[in-house]
Amino acid sequence: MNREQIVEQLKNNVCEVTFTKVNGDKRVMPCTLREDMLPPVIKEDVNADRKVNEKTVSVWVTDANGWRSFRVDSVLDIKVLTD
Repeated sequence: MNREQIVEQLKNNVCEVTFTKVNGDKRVMPCTLREDMLPPVIKEDVNADRKVNEKTVSVWVTDANGWRSFRVDSVLDIKVLTD
């Protein structure tokens, strides 16, 4: 799966993403990019000059209620949990 496909899945669903962390550990993370599940945006937090890193995806982790990211090339599996 490429980055665009991963982001599209996450915008429409809560997914369980399994990936290998930088330190080699395996991580299973329930996450989403569904707008109705994301926290409100605070204007001071928005940086219009920030470039998108095409090698990573930032997601809202549903069990930790926080933002995390993973490298696209480290993804082992993605399962849809809810839509």
